[in-house]
Amino acid sequence: MHEIAAKLASLSGLAALLLLGSCSQSPPGSIVSSSPEAVSSPPSPTLDRTSTAIAFVSDRTGETELYRINLDGSGLIKLTLHSGIEQAHSWSPDGSQVVFSSNNEGQYDIVVMNADGSELKNLTNSEGFDLDPDWSPDGQQIVFSSEQNTYFLPTLYVMNLAGSQPKRLLIAEGNRNPVWSPDGRQIAFVSSREGRFSTEIYVINADGSNERKLVQTDGFNGFPVWSPDGRQIAFSSTRDGNFDIYVMNADGSELKNLTNHPALDNLPAWSLDGRQIAFSSNRSGNADIYVINLDSSELNKLTDHPASDRAPVWIPTQPEIGSK
Repeated sequence: MHEIAAKLASLSGLAALLLLGSCSQSPPGSIVSSSPEAVSSPPSPTLDRTSTAIAFVSDRTGETELYRINLDGSGLIKLTLHSGIEQAHSWSPDGSQVVFSSNNEGQYDIVVMNADGSELKNLTNSEGFDLDPDWSPDGQQIVFSSEQNTYFLPTLYVMNLAGSQPKRLLIAEGNRNPVWSPDGRQIAFVSSREGRFSTEIYVINADGSNERKLVQTDGFNGFPVWSPDGRQIAFSSTRDGNFDIYVMNADGSELKNLTNHPALDNLPAWSLDGRQIAFSSNRSGNADIYVINLDSSELNKLTDHPASDRAPVWIPTQPEIGSK
């Protein structure tokens, strides 16, 4: 257990903060540092997709598990059983399966299971940690970060749904949190390649080409998520001194501080209709899940538990499953 903790700490200079949620150039665009405001012109989604439930990670049983809850706060269901899940998880486009990283077998591997928690399958089963899976919009591939053939410095790979033929996307190391753009043509990710205590957001084409940096500032910038139409990216950053949720255009311009709160606001997730962002915040004393409306800045608290609730993800559909 101590060995696993040591390896996790080596993955990022701010690993402790990752688990809680966990350059001298000026950043592009401007920062809204006054009271929170709505993001102008909320994106019009390219797909008619809705969600009535959110999945999130919690240690409320003493183990780190995956849960599902309806948007009105009802219907809480625990989906995993002693999974040792690392916070990143991603749902298939039809909502029938979920992929996540788990150390249930002694090291972090990418595993997939049905939405009801059945038929758990290890996809990677490799040496080194495999983390941060994200399902491609066409449902055919999974991008993830891995220490395969590296030494404590993960980089990005893509594999098919059987877990075979993993392809390394980048030569550079120190890369995590990959996420597909809605059209499947690009992948945003976080890199610590410029310094142990600085992480920046980059974008590449889906084949690993045409790398460009979107955000550069001292401190942490991470956990990017695309708007459903691909026009914007939300992410977490400490650029103003503490963790807040920011939104920018997909080219890095027009940066806005969405939450602007002294608490730790982290791990954003854009709703499938483009109208809301869910995130984790400790503004009530411990980490809970909140949802903010982008057209009004109305904030709703979805969970209220003394444990740490974090890493929300909107479920594309709501399969009929029974309680565990």
